[in-house]
Amino acid sequence: MGYKKNLTAGEIFDQYKMAAKDYGKEKITNIVYMGMGEPLLNYKETVKSLEIFGEELTTGISLKKITVSTAGIAPKITELADTGLNVKLAFHCIPVLRI
Repeated sequence: MGYKKNLTAGEIFDQYKMAAKDYGKEKITNIVYMGMGEPLLNYKETVKSLEIFGEELTTGISLKKITVSTAGIAPKITELADTGLNVKLAFHCIPVLRI
């Protein structure tokens, strides 16, 4: 589909709400920020959405059950750690082929 725009915190949260509606009685227990672009390049909105998820009455999902998948934007990893939001990080690597 290609890049269109960065998602707002509300749009990120709406993805959860739509998925929760589709699951019906099944409860979503984990969230992974993946497949919607590099979350740390949309840092402000990513953190805002994590803060929304962190509010207990919002979803009932602990931040410890949320993983942010990143290619490794080092300065933003440090900033995220400094927020005190206790989320997991997953790093994905892009292999480089040398011919």
